[in-house]
Amino acid sequence: MKNKMVKDISQVDLNRHVALTQIRAFLNFLRDAEYEFIAATGMVELTESEQQDIEHYLELHDVCPSDLEKLSATLTQVRRKRREAKNCVELLAPIQNWYNDNQKMVSGLRHLLDEVSAIEYKQQHRNYVDRTDVIRRTL
Repeated sequence: MKNKMVKDISQVDLNRHVALTQIRAFLNFLRDAEYEFIAATGMVELTESEQQDIEHYLELHDVCPSDLEKLSATLTQVRRKRREAKNCVELLAPIQNWYNDNQKMVSGLRHLLDEVSAIEYKQQHRNYVDRTDVIRRTL
């Protein structure tokens, strides 16, 4: 029975660290997804503006064949970048919406992580101050 108890305690210790790691990883995932969503949204806006610039330039100017070829290649690159950014926004939008709708829970997870981390730190850095002189008298 004693050996079983030791295994259970070590498993609890391992599970505690796994839980903290998973909470931290989930919060980091949400943060990174938000940053990526914002960046991708900005890239969509930028590439749409670039596309408009090229299209209006073509509309308003007489363009020689060599410049037309350059603008065509640039437009192709801009459209591809825009598609990548739009795909990223499309993939991250549900995560961003969930994040926005669940701010209270995310805040609660941050608080939980801080609280458990503080307890863990306290446990690792315990210090005991003698209340009596029994040790000094004995030794």
